[in-house]
Parts: sequence; C-alpha cells; structure tokens
Amino acid sequence: AKNIKDDSIHIDNAESGATGYYCLGCNKEMQAVRFKNPKHQSYFRHHAYNIDKNNVECVFSSKEYRERLAEQILHRLKELKLPDVYKYPPKGVEGEPNLIQEKETIIASKVRSQLSFYEDYDGVIKWGKSPDLKDRYLLIRPDVTFFDKNDKPILFVEFVITHKITFEKKAKLQRLGINT
Repeated sequence: AKNIKDDSIHIDNAESGATGYYCLGCNKEMQAVRFKNPKHQSYFRHHAYNIDKNNVECVFSSKEYRERLAEQILHRLKELKLPDVYKYPPKGVEGEPNLIQEKETIIASKVRSQLSFYEDYDGVIKWGKSPDLKDRYLLIRPDVTFFDKNDKPILFVEFVITHKITFEKKAKLQRLGINT
C-alpha cells in the first residue's frame, strides 16, 4: 500500500487498521491487518464501505502486477537461486529421477527486461528491444534476462501467469542454449 504522503509502505511497517493507507492500483482506502502470531501472515485489504457493485473491483493484486514486482526485484538484486534440476522417467516407467544440475545461485552483472532474442541466418544469437524481423529466426522474448560481465546472456526468466511455456517455445529455448 501507500501512505498519505504517497510513499509505498510494507505491511511490516504499517499500523493495524484503516489508518491512512491507500491501494497502489486503484488509490482506494485500505486496512492493514497485522497479526502478532508469527504463524499468521499480515496483509493489506481494501476498506469496504460505500460499495458500488457496478464498479469494477481493483486488479492491483493481479498476476500481472506480481510479475512486474518480481521483475523489479530481479533488477535490484541481480541474482536468482535456482533449485536442483531432475529428469524424471516417462509416465508409467519405473525408476529414480536423475539429477541433471545441482542448485546454484546465478549472479548477473546486468539485468534487462523484454528483449527479443533470435538467431541470424548464420546461427549467431542476437538481441534487441525492437528488432527488425527480417532474416531473424527462433524469435523469443523472455520476461527478464541476466547478463554476465562480458554482456553475454546467461539466464532467461519466464513468469508463468496464465499458461505454461508451449512446446514450440521450449524447443526455441533449447535451440538457443541459454538456461531458462
């Protein structure tokens, strides 16, 4: 939420109740719900009064907002902890999963969002914000890209909001050979 001075405030720094907090999305009044018990998670909620049922409810808590917030966090931290990666046997086949890659932390020198990646005619991987699509193959646009100190892409980050990555996009990512 934000306070009366229009500054963002985290729930941990808020006083319980409807004491001058407003939604970052729709600017309507909010209440801070704080719990003393650490097993319960504190949160903000819209203050329900003078409800207009014909008015569209706030979409600030939408998945798109959470994606933008995650993107901002990755830009600020420039690191991401990746879990162990396993390959499981096909359905109906007995067997133990094989560890392909142990967990690791990827640290970026630079983080960029919404870049288009593609191969040129010679198979060289290139990227840019708004590339001309002529003579470009395997065009994809990850949500966030981590770059190393040599300006080489080392990690694509895809946020799953409404649907998983398609088979076609997965094939393109495998072809480009950049961890995702």
